[in-house]
Amino acid sequence: MNKKENKSLTLPFPPALASTFEVLATVELEWISAKVWWVDAQWDLPRRSLDDVFLFVPLEGSIEVDALGRRATVKPGQVWWVDEGVEHSARLAQGVDSLKVVALHVHVRDRHHVSLLAQVESFIQPLSHPQAWFDRLHRMAVLDGPEARWVGDHLRTELRSLLLEALEQGCLSMPKATRYDPRVEELIRWISSQRQGIPSLEQCAEFLGLTPVHTRNLFRQNTGQTPHHYILEQRLRTARRELHLAKSSVAAVARRHGFASPQQFHRAFKNRYQCTPLEDREAFAGQL
Repeated sequence: MNKKENKSLTLPFPPALASTFEVLATVELEWISAKVWWVDAQWDLPRRSLDDVFLFVPLEGSIEVDALGRRATVKPGQVWWVDEGVEHSARLAQGVDSLKVVALHVHVRDRHHVSLLAQVESFIQPLSHPQAWFDRLHRMAVLDGPEARWVGDHLRTELRSLLLEALEQGCLSMPKATRYDPRVEELIRWISSQRQGIPSLEQCAEFLGLTPVHTRNLFRQNTGQTPHHYILEQRLRTARRELHLAKSSVAAVARRHGFASPQQFHRAFKNRYQCTPLEDREAFAGQL
């Protein structure tokens, strides 16, 4: 093949498609849990909000859902997406007395930890092949467990396919790739590498060679948060995921995620989630 022919194979994607691939290539698709539920009695999901994205995929039975005051009915052949932090509730639809469903908890974020669902908050997506989708997600839910971590890789592949379907159907609009000031990008990478305690504003400023005030203002202009709040939020999120998925002690989790002591972790966790780490672990074990 000559050089001219080879060059023809490197034509760029159309701008819109290239933008979609750019975001999906860097998106953080993190599987937290997958469960299968069979309900044959009166059932409801009390109003709540979560720190993860919730997907509800019914095979049998319909539910009436409410997210931020917007009500709808989710039927077999559809998936209900709810973004992190969005208040939602659900109950069996009128006349329905049984339900078979796969419930998933995941994270879908860009490289700066911004949820890709932030613009829509909640939506209902029709599935192209409902039975096939349910069977694939059902198999992974059955295999879910600490001895089968490879399931997470398969689930991430399925989630990427679901996102692409949602984009094609117009249920979800792909946001533009988030771009920060290069200095903020560099600081975020440095922060992520620091596992002993939470870097102070002064340490962040020293790393960038700026004043503390300039560092705080620059970081806030790009992320909407101060460096301290950003670091604390990310560490609490990752620590909470470990509490949900592993059997490590609270002290071990606190140490691995950069908290100076279990007491510091306990205080920060309770202030953020209004419960202790152990209470949160027990609540997660029994939730849909």
